[in-house]
Amino acid sequence: METRGLNELGMKIFLDRYALKDTTRQTLQVGDLVLVKTDNNTGQKEIGHLEKIEGDNAFIKLLDGRSFMANIEHVDKPLELDLA
Repeated sequence: METRGLNELGMKIFLDRYALKDTTRQTLQVGDLVLVKTDNNTGQKEIGHLEKIEGDNAFIKLLDGRSFMANIEHVDKPLELDLA
């Protein structure tokens, strides 16, 4: 992924607000870079990689190393990853 010097916050903003996403989640696969809502009260999202899907639950390894489980409806797969 080409980040053009963006820090993690800048990348999160780009992926959340500007990148096209698979809204159907039909192409979601293990290993994909994803955005996941980690706090339903604030809407906070984090970047991570999808580790597995079990039913409606997605297990994600966040960039900071933490593991996180979320309902699949709170996981977004950006389709545009290159800022070039």
